[in-house]
Amino acid sequence: MEKADLYAFKAVFFDIDGTLYPIKHLNKQFRKLYLRHPFRTINFFKARKRVRGEQLKSEKNIITRDEFLEIQARTVNKDKNYFDPIYKDIRKNRKLPPFDGLKELLLDLKSKGVMLGVLSDFPVETKLDELNLGVYFELKLSSEDCGFLKPDKRAFDYLLAHTNLKASDCLYVGDSVRKDIDGARNAGLSSLLVDELLSIIKQ
Repeated sequence: MEKADLYAFKAVFFDIDGTLYPIKHLNKQFRKLYLRHPFRTINFFKARKRVRGEQLKSEKNIITRDEFLEIQARTVNKDKNYFDPIYKDIRKNRKLPPFDGLKELLLDLKSKGVMLGVLSDFPVETKLDELNLGVYFELKLSSEDCGFLKPDKRAFDYLLAHTNLKASDCLYVGDSVRKDIDGARNAGLSSLLVDELLSIIKQ
């Protein structure tokens, strides 16, 4: 894909962690989490893996975030509030460095009328402001709010439901082949790995 191809889309959506900034910063955060809450952190990742498996059995199109949190905790036999310390740390305000050239690309896309948005598996809240990128995005969504984590098609359907666009009009950029690239394509969106995007930015 060439840089000019990006402007052919009516909307470009992004994952956040590992896509708007280097994943090493998130990994550093989780290492600190592990030191503070070792068993809870292990259970968190175990629950996220299990809940993705349970999603495949669900015939619902959307559930509330509270329902999602209950299901997630139940996969490791805990109550809904068990992971609150994890989420509290994830929400902590910290300055994050976006990838070089990304801000300029977002500004250019936005100036040319391309809708910009994010869909993350984690709560979005202040993270875009921590990256100093919040002003560029019209849509700021977490898959937790619809109850289905990526790569579930319903997470991307939830994203599209907030637009008046067809899936074929949209591009999704992410750092995970399984969760982002395959997930978006299964929902009918075009998709692009962040490494490819960064190469385009350097052109």
